[in-house]
Amino acid sequence: MEEQAGGNLDNVSAAQGADIERIERLITDEPVPGDENSLADDAVENLVTGETVLSYSEEAEMAVDLFVEMATAYEVKVAALWPVSTRRKVAAALAAVLKKYNFSLLRSPEIALIVVAGPVLFKTSKMIAENINAAKDRGANG
Repeated sequence: MEEQAGGNLDNVSAAQGADIERIERLITDEPVPGDENSLADDAVENLVTGETVLSYSEEAEMAVDLFVEMATAYEVKVAALWPVSTRRKVAAALAAVLKKYNFSLLRSPEIALIVVAGPVLFKTSKMIAENINAAKDRGANG
């Protein structure tokens, strides 16, 4: 198998190349001319009721906003990395992935639980470990 040099797309299929180009345009805010794959009309449906819940774009924006809010709770400086324009660019790229794989957090409560509870559980265990270590240090010094 030939090794690709940086930026060489010779071995990329036409469909993959089109996806890459589309994502690059989303990230750079360039319009996607004649984009029949627009995400605006695609919606995530509730598997039980069949009713439309959110569009992929709406769900992606909510996921990115949730991530940024959780990260900012742990480190305030993170907020500066994620202005609204960056959030929307990342959300647009995420929406394309959600659509491609017909994926939704709303259909996967297990993944939603990991996304929401994971950082809090990590921070909780880190705090407990710090308290245990501090108690050991006090015991050794006192």
